[in-house]
Amino acid sequence: MLKPLNLQIDISNENFLFILDMTYCARVSDEEYRSQTEECTEQALVDLMNSVLDNTQFSLKEKKQRLKQFQKHHPYLHEKYFSNIK
Repeated sequence: MLKPLNLQIDISNENFLFILDMTYCARVSDEEYRSQTEECTEQALVDLMNSVLDNTQFSLKEKKQRLKQFQKHHPYLHEKYFSNIK
């Protein structure tokens, strides 16, 4: 995740006080960026597969097909999170 840096600036004139609340992102190393990218992508894929499995509009047959596709394209994640589902 990006590391936000918060900055508040007070700008005042005779009648008004303006407070600008700005957020900047801190630079991260290439290694940290790759790690964050991988973690976020994995979590999004697992969440997506869980939403398919929890969706009551899909038949059992469709869910099995989707799970098989997931296994084909993401074998590591399937083994880690969904290997107990037959």
